[in-house]
Amino acid sequence: MRDVAKEAGVTITTVSRVLGGPSKHSESTRQKVIETAERLKYRPNALVRGMQTGKTGTIGVMLSSYSGFQQMVIAGIHDELATHNNIMLLGWNGHSLNDHADKREKEIIFQLVDRQVEGVILRPSSEEFEKSYFEEIISRDIPLIVVDRELDHLETDFVGSDNALAGQLAAEHLLELGHRQLLYLGVGDQVKTNRERQASFIQHIEQHEGATCASLQIDPQFKGFSQNDDKKYARFKSELNKQLERPNRPTAIFCFNDHLANEIGPLIEASGLSIPKDISLMGCGNIPDTNPYPLLTTMEQHPTSIGQIAAQLCLNRANGGKEAPLQRRIIAPELIVRKSTGPCPPQ
Repeated sequence: MRDVAKEAGVTITTVSRVLGGPSKHSESTRQKVIETAERLKYRPNALVRGMQTGKTGTIGVMLSSYSGFQQMVIAGIHDELATHNNIMLLGWNGHSLNDHADKREKEIIFQLVDRQVEGVILRPSSEEFEKSYFEEIISRDIPLIVVDRELDHLETDFVGSDNALAGQLAAEHLLELGHRQLLYLGVGDQVKTNRERQASFIQHIEQHEGATCASLQIDPQFKGFSQNDDKKYARFKSELNKQLERPNRPTAIFCFNDHLANEIGPLIEASGLSIPKDISLMGCGNIPDTNPYPLLTTMEQHPTSIGQIAAQLCLNRANGGKEAPLQRRIIAPELIVRKSTGPCPPQ
C-alpha cells in the first residue's frame, strides 16, 4: 500500500479507503489509485484485513472426502460461498462413520477456529459428540451448521435428507412391483440416517398384508469387498448367502446407499440369481460412479442443494443473523427408477 500511495501521489489512508470499498474520494483519485494498484500487481493481505475487520471471508468445512454423496455436498458449499466472494477451508476425518466421539475430529475443529473462520459447516462422524467438543465454537460465537447427520447432544442449524421418506418411497416402489419378501441392508444401528431409513422401510413393508422384511447390517466403515476380506466381512457375506438361499428368500433388496448396492450386486449374481429377473436391487443417493450397475434404481437426495443451503445458512449467521431461530431444513428425496428393479418373479 505504501508503494501504491507513493506512485499515485496520495496518502496510504486514501489507498486503503479506495481499495477497501466505496469511498468519498473523487473519481479521478479513485481511478489513479486503482490503476496504480493494478500496475504494481497489488493484492490486499487477507489475514491482516481479517484481523482488522473480524471478517476473513472464510468458512470452515469438515466432511469426509470418501463418499460421493459428501463430495457433492462439498461442491454445493463451495459454489454457494464463491458466489458471495467467500472461500472454504476444508478438513476431513477419514473415519466418516463412527460409533464414538473421535478426538481427531475435535482437533480439526480447533484448527479451523484457530484460522479465524467465520462459520463452521460440519458433517459429524459420530452422533455422540459431547457439547464440550464444540466449546471453542460456542465460546467464540461462531455459527455451526450440521449437515446430513444430526447431533444428539447439541442443538444447531441442520440441513439433511428426509430419510424416513426415502424408506417409504423405496417400500412403496417395491410393493407396487409385487414383492412381499424383502431385505434391508444397512450400516449399523449407531448411524441415525441408517436407523431412520431402515425403520421407515420396514414399517411400510410390514403394514402391507402378507409382506415381511428382514434386515442385515455391515460395518459402518465398509469401503468394499476384496479377495482379502477380514472375518467380519466374511461373516456378512455368509449371512447374505443364507438369506438368498432360504426357501422364502427375498425377491427385493433395499440398500442404505448406492455404494453398498453396487458391492452387493456381484454377490447376488455369484449366487446364481439375476438382477432384476430373480431379485430387485435398490440403492440410495443417486451418486454417479463407475460400477457394474449404472442402471441402479435409487433415491436422489440432492446433496448439492444440501451444501448450498448449508452455506446460505452459515453466511446469514456470519453476517448478522446469529440471533435468528435455529433452522432445520429437510430435503425431500426423489425416486429414480432404472433397470435394477422389476416385477416380483413367480413364487
